[in-house]
Amino acid sequence: MGNPLLAERYSLLRIAALCAGSQSMRTLSSSPVRRPNTRGLLLALLITMGWATPAQADLEDAPSSIRTPQEAARERLQVAKAELESWVSELVPERELPAKQRKWLHERVRTMTDALDWVPEEVVPAATVLLDLASFRISRMPESSYFISGGTRFFVRDVGFQALELIQADGHDSELTDWLTRGVLADRRLNSDNRRWLALYFLLRSENKLLDRILVRVAADHDDALSNEVLGLLPTRESPIVDEFLVARLQQPRVLGTPHPYNLLRERLQLGTLDSAAANHLIHHVKGLLLSTDWREASRGIELCRDMAPERATPMLLEGLYTWKSRSDREDGNARRLTWDIVGVLRRISGRNIGDTPNNWMTWWKSVRLDPSRLRNARDEPPQQRESITDFYGLRPTSNRITFIIDHSTSMGHTPLGRRIDRYKEAVDQLLNYLHAAGEETMFNVILFDSTPMTSTPHLIAATPRNLERAQRALLSRYPRGSTFLRGAVEAALKLDRQGNADPAKVDIDTIVVLCDGQTDSGRGWVRPLLERVNDDLRVVFHCVQIGAESDGSLEDLAEYSGGTFIFIPE
Repeated sequence: MGNPLLAERYSLLRIAALCAGSQSMRTLSSSPVRRPNTRGLLLALLITMGWATPAQADLEDAPSSIRTPQEAARERLQVAKAELESWVSELVPERELPAKQRKWLHERVRTMTDALDWVPEEVVPAATVLLDLASFRISRMPESSYFISGGTRFFVRDVGFQALELIQADGHDSELTDWLTRGVLADRRLNSDNRRWLALYFLLRSENKLLDRILVRVAADHDDALSNEVLGLLPTRESPIVDEFLVARLQQPRVLGTPHPYNLLRERLQLGTLDSAAANHLIHHVKGLLLSTDWREASRGIELCRDMAPERATPMLLEGLYTWKSRSDREDGNARRLTWDIVGVLRRISGRNIGDTPNNWMTWWKSVRLDPSRLRNARDEPPQQRESITDFYGLRPTSNRITFIIDHSTSMGHTPLGRRIDRYKEAVDQLLNYLHAAGEETMFNVILFDSTPMTSTPHLIAATPRNLERAQRALLSRYPRGSTFLRGAVEAALKLDRQGNADPAKVDIDTIVVLCDGQTDSGRGWVRPLLERVNDDLRVVFHCVQIGAESDGSLEDLAEYSGGTFIFIPE
């Protein structure tokens, strides 16, 4: 080539051809590093040399065999996603995953998370399949053991959950949490429950301003499988939206099978103060409860006052005391118990013991208003003993609607050293002495329990001399025998049906007194579940007496979980 210009063009053409044919350029599509389009470069050189036009370059640039790094990453992500979806749909959790499959799973997940560096807009498609891995065979709110225990399902969950955490840490927190909140937790139409369980578990570990609003929506939908779990979580959320929701639930019809609204609100009050608007709404509601003619509603109002600020609770309690003391003086139903329930809360607030006379408490409150420093919040102190005319083994149950549950097992026939009568006869004497002193306005019945419960009368009767004489003859005619089936006696006293449910309209007592001298047939495990299931509606208080050192904890639990008193009588 004698022409220098042609020689120069020929040299440039050779360089471009060599670049196009090199091994490094042939592997562009699989490299994560951004490199120039080789064929496009060749065409540009041809244009420079006048051997091609720009139009021809546009037609030839970026052919199908050459992709941008973004396109390659998106394709890798889509392939890995499809493979994982197919794999997890056929996965048998009972079979142990071989090491080869575990490695394969890690590689596919890593391919997806790495690809997001190039295509961050694909976070949701990637997170969808990872969420299916993390929620594999989950049927309720996960615990840490759902990811750290052995076995196939735990391994798969752990891989998926760690990948979600990695995506979150890599700068995708906002997109991920927003999608999990709006697109998964809030949408039960398009997402399975196990997905939503895992989304809830994940979201509770992160900050999300929208979450409380979605939680309230889920909690309000009682057809939602997550509703009860979310209801149980709400008291731990310090949010005006949650506070308003919990207070509003007090005025809505009770939905059986869901956590009781009063229990949820009490838990919230114990964890912290309410938002001001919700607190004002609560005060208005509690005032109505305390003056209600329904003693169970008034009892709930008193219980809520226990957890409110003393300066807010005391005026309402004083108004309630005037009302229920007046009803008690008229021998009105369950008014005696309500009167002393209110006095009990006032004692906690004041640290004083000045009886059940409303005027005495009003005088104290006036002095506190003149000098607020005199108000001593004693809510954390143990309650002082209630006032009563008489006692049963030192127990002073202030009520005029009582069922006595008395141990009638063989061990009650034992006569302690230094005593003239056996345990059972002593219990009968204590019972009759209490009822004689309590007066004829007191209504009662008795349930004896050994291997089976025996009820004296299906309904309460007045503690008249004649009724007490008949009760004494009937009780002493039965000599102790059999085992100690306490649970059956408690279920009989609460009038539970065969399914274990209670009807408040059929339960005419507000107090149960239990006496037992030893371990029971059923242990203590049944007590709390039973009371949590039925006593939120019944509002019955258990006062319990344990004779002797042998105990399985049943009596302590009955008293604790119903708000009653436990007394131990050593021998």
